[in-house]
Amino acid sequence: TTTPEGGETTTPVEPVALPFTDVKEGDACYAAVQYVYANKLMAGTTDTTFEPEASLQRAMLAQILYNKEGATDVATESAYTDVEIGRWYATSCLWAADKGLMNGVSETEFAPKANLTVEQLVKVLYDYAKSKGVDVTVETATDVATASDWAKDAMSWAVSLKLVAADVDAKADATRAQVAEMLMLTADLKGTEAPATETVPAEEVKPAEETTAETTTETTTEATEAPAAETTPAE
Repeated sequence: TTTPEGGETTTPVEPVALPFTDVKEGDACYAAVQYVYANKLMAGTTDTTFEPEASLQRAMLAQILYNKEGATDVATESAYTDVEIGRWYATSCLWAADKGLMNGVSETEFAPKANLTVEQLVKVLYDYAKSKGVDVTVETATDVATASDWAKDAMSWAVSLKLVAADVDAKADATRAQVAEMLMLTADLKGTEAPATETVPAEEVKPAEETTAETTTETTTEATEAPAAETTPAE
């Protein structure tokens, strides 16, 4: 079986027609769902449903990050009693914990089926952006009154990017539509550029020997999630 959130990677593509009966053109979440589906970041909970208002589970977010990074690790051992090897979410949850992108709820439990709150979702995306070298500095901080102290900076960042409103209930359950919207709105965030490679002075470059074929250029695909060929209903 495959995950509700996708599989192999590909480069961003143009929007495609949605197969979901519960997301229609004109819906507030339509563009975001179309974006994550076309770019293979999220799939449906079934072949014909996306369930935009369903709560976002920790396992779903771990899977999104795993495939977004193009990770290929396959878990063979689990450090958590509630993450059984062989489950669709096992590898992604263990990978996310190993990379420090998501923590277990205790030393022995990950709680893959637990719902994420808005502030928890935002904090993970905020930390992920920082790990990619994105400048998360906010010119004018916003105090989201309902946010926990540990989430204040992340929520202020989210407000500055219009990922959430300043009066959002930070402790409410996040939905699949919300994470789709956040993924779309943060798609163009860029990390710090890598230092330029050292160039060799012209006089030190040796003439190339005779070539026998034209030089070709390869493009590198960007890691994203692919929709599942076979969807797995939320358990």
